[in-house]
This record gives sequence, C-alpha cells and structure tokens, in this order.
Amino acid sequence: MIKLFFFIVFSLGCQLIFANEKASPILNLDRTYLAFGDRITPIKLEFSFNYRFFDEGKLYLGYHQKSFWDINNRSSPVLDTNFNPQLFYDLGEHKDIYWTLGIFEHLSNGGLDHRSRGTNMSYIHALKKLTFQKVKIDIMAKAFVSYKKDNDSPDINEYMGIWSAVFRFKEFLPLENYHALEYRINSGGEYGTDFDRGNSEFGFYYQPMKKALFNIYTQFFFGRNEYLLDYKIYHRSARIGIAFVY
Repeated sequence: MIKLFFFIVFSLGCQLIFANEKASPILNLDRTYLAFGDRITPIKLEFSFNYRFFDEGKLYLGYHQKSFWDINNRSSPVLDTNFNPQLFYDLGEHKDIYWTLGIFEHLSNGGLDHRSRGTNMSYIHALKKLTFQKVKIDIMAKAFVSYKKDNDSPDINEYMGIWSAVFRFKEFLPLENYHALEYRINSGGEYGTDFDRGNSEFGFYYQPMKKALFNIYTQFFFGRNEYLLDYKIYHRSARIGIAFVY
C-alpha cells in the first residue's frame, strides 16, 4: 500500500503544481490517471509533465511514465514500468494545426538482461481542434522513427509501427459537467499498416462535480504493446479509476 499511496500523492502533487500555466513553466504533457481492473488485471498508472526551459520559450523537457502493479498477487509486484523522457520543440500554429517536433524521445522499462526493453525515437506531432455546434473535437496524430533499439527487443518497431493517433470528443452529451470520449490507436508493422500487431483504447471521462479537479475515468484496452516487457502479447482489459484534469 505504500507504493500505491506514493503514486497517488505524486500524481495529485503534479496536478496541483502544474495546473496554472501562467504561474509555472511546467505544463501537462499527456494523461495522468490511476485505474483498477478485476482481480486478474493489474492496476495501471500513468502520469506526465513537461518543463519549459525559458519564459515564453518553446523548448521543453517532457516526462511520461506508465506502471502496472499486480496488487492481487501475493507479493504485489510491479509487473513493468515504462519510462519515457523526451526533448521537444513547439513549432506553433500553422493553418489551424498545432505542430510539435520531438527532437529526442527515449522509451524503456529499465530492465536487466532478458527483461530489458527499449528504443529511441524522433517524431512530429500535429493537433487539430474542431467545433461542431457545441461538440469539441481534438484530433492528434504522431509520426515517428525509431532507432538504436534495445538488443533484447530488436523487433519492437514491428509492434509500435510509425504512427499513432488520438480522437477526443468533448461535451457531446446534454450534461452540464465536463465529459469526453477518447479513442487511441497505434498500428504496428514496418509501415504502420499491421493492425493485428497494434492496439486500440477507448476511454470515457466524466467530471462528477463542477468544482472537481478530477474525472471518473473508464478505460477499455485491447491489442499488443500495452507495456514494454510483454509487447508481443495480446492484452484485453477494462479498468475504472480517477483521471486528473489535463
């Protein structure tokens, strides 16, 4: 329980510190949530942040981490933790699309010998925001190249592909509180066309109260490469938990 308590406190602390964009050069990079599954599904935690090096600057240091904790096992082991630091540059807006250049991104699980997994990447990321009547839609696409793969995961790119995308539909129901439906997809293969080696994920966010700084979060995942250690194994899971405002 000490590990779980630390994860929760750390995530809450990150959100409290990083929430005010004008007051801090530290901003949110991706999702921060804690979600529980059934008795055979490990707890899943993701948190992330980035740091702007200069006031009004465009160069950022980002960090994203994903952990899987098998709390129902007798020894409650952490199955895998994926560390994802990166250096990126905000290219700004062009024709209503927000562009980001990923100069360097590292992804690994910090494992030793046969449990070691990892790769390095560079990427270009695009964000398009749309509004249809009252429905807000965010479309995000990331194209990347991998290099210097770990010796124990030389074929990891076959399960990561060369692209990923996120579609987020916000406030599309006649509800006063914030809510969003999210779909994430990542296809595998050398050219990103092998969907059998990729994965898909659906998520639903709902703010229980107007003043709440968190959302009730439901997630459905199916596919491969949910975490690095078992990136070749097909997983199917359903989880529910708390996601913090991003």
